[in-house]
Amino acid sequence: MPLSQSILTAPAPTPPPLAATPGGPRFVDLLPDDPFDFFRWWLSTIVTIYATIITLQSLWGWYAWLAGSDRYISLLRRYLIVHGLRLRFTAFWGDVIICGLLTVAFLLLWHAHGVIYDLGNTLTYVRQHSR
Repeated sequence: MPLSQSILTAPAPTPPPLAATPGGPRFVDLLPDDPFDFFRWWLSTIVTIYATIITLQSLWGWYAWLAGSDRYISLLRRYLIVHGLRLRFTAFWGDVIICGLLTVAFLLLWHAHGVIYDLGNTLTYVRQHSR
């Protein structure tokens, strides 16, 4: 039997349940199966929280600075409002299309990631129901 067929037909080993170990679960049982997955999820969580905090601090700083009552600050505030109203959105459609395409690529990769993670369950189901 070729190696590729033996891998596909071999039954998947089932880990013992946590309650079956004497004295409850061990520390090793609570560790993630894939350290890269653990690192990736923790890193993404920490980076998301950090980026949110930094963005909110920056927006609050701009708001507090532009809310000042100084003559030059009010001039700058009016200048920003006028330029914001005169902004031509047609010049940014190329960037909007690129952002949309990158979003589609991200969603496709995210879906592929889920399909790959579910591949083990699918193979187990096929093995059980093909006999």
